[in-house]
Amino acid sequence: CFSLRRVSIPNCSIDDYAFTTCYTLDPIYLPESLTEIGTSAFGGCGVLRELRLPDSVRLVDYGAFSYCSSLSQLELGSGLVQLGNEAFCNCPSLYELYIPASVESIGAYAFAATGSGLRRVFCLSETPPVLGDYSVFDDSSFDLEIFVPAASLEAYKSAEFWSSMAHKIKAL
Repeated sequence: CFSLRRVSIPNCSIDDYAFTTCYTLDPIYLPESLTEIGTSAFGGCGVLRELRLPDSVRLVDYGAFSYCSSLSQLELGSGLVQLGNEAFCNCPSLYELYIPASVESIGAYAFAATGSGLRRVFCLSETPPVLGDYSVFDDSSFDLEIFVPAASLEAYKSAEFWSSMAHKIKAL
């Protein structure tokens, strides 16, 4: 599907590998009924610049948007519960990220390999989401700052795997 440029999804889930390496795909219109995005569903969609996940999406699975090298604007919906391993790995154009309060778990390498791109992360949950391991933001900007609710600052700094990034965690 190298020449596919636009897609509108009518279903409530997107199957594994559905649009993998559809390099020219941009934009993607996701319906409010969508609940799950499968493994590598949009992996390698290198031209994709903007993505808005509807509030209905609860799961973004393994590598769903990995290697989307042009993705610079990402809006995660308020119903998102789980981000799989490598969900947005190798997305070097991401600069800023808001993780909604609904997120309970973030898989290993979910936002890794953003190079110098990812600079600011706002994690809005009062309770630190469970991390797959310490690698969630591996190979991100040296200057990466992670902002969390002020009342939860110490909880984040002492939570498993978050503690390895304690020096980057700051109060909102």
